[in-house]
Order: sequence, then structure tokens, then C-alpha cells
Amino acid sequence: MNLIITKNFKNLELMKENKLIAEFMGVDELKFDTDWNCLMPVVEKCYNTKESYNLHKDIEDAFIYKFDDRLEAVYLAVVSFVKSYNEAMGQEAVYSIRNNN
Repeated sequence: MNLIITKNFKNLELMKENKLIAEFMGVDELKFDTDWNCLMPVVEKCYNTKESYNLHKDIEDAFIYKFDDRLEAVYLAVVSFVKSYNEAMGQEAVYSIRNNN
């Protein structure tokens, strides 16, 4: 029973993460967690943002270092990047609103 609950929780998390990435990309939800062809444009967009080098470095490290599942490592680094990016953009929007008043 616990295995089923754990698997369902993991599937729910993957769905949320894929939706998060899809919103970042402005596309319909894709299988970013299972398809390099879907994930690589996201990696490119991450690198094209003006975010800090440390966030980009996490994605680089996922490519360079030997992981059991490199796709999963890059995917998780991208999810982390998008969450940080969204948080930074939210703070920037609040700053902008405060300074325009």
C-alpha cells in the first residue's frame, strides 16, 4: 500500500514540475522529465536568462558529473532553476510596483 501511495505522490510531483516548466516556456505541458527533445529547449532558455551564474552552474554540473540518470539530474536542476527564477521575478515585480507608487 505504501508503495502505491509513494508512486502516486511521485507522479503528482512530476506533473506539477512539468506544469511549472511548461508555464516557464509558454507551451502546453510536455514530458520534460522523460524526453531530452523537450528538456533541451528549457535548458537553453535558462541559459538565456540574466539569472546568477550559480543557478546556471547547477544545470552545467548535472551535465558534467556522472549521475546514474543524467536526464533526471538535468531535469531536477532545471526545476530548481525555474522555481528560483519565478521567485526572483515575483520579488522584482513587487519591487517594481512599490517604486511606481
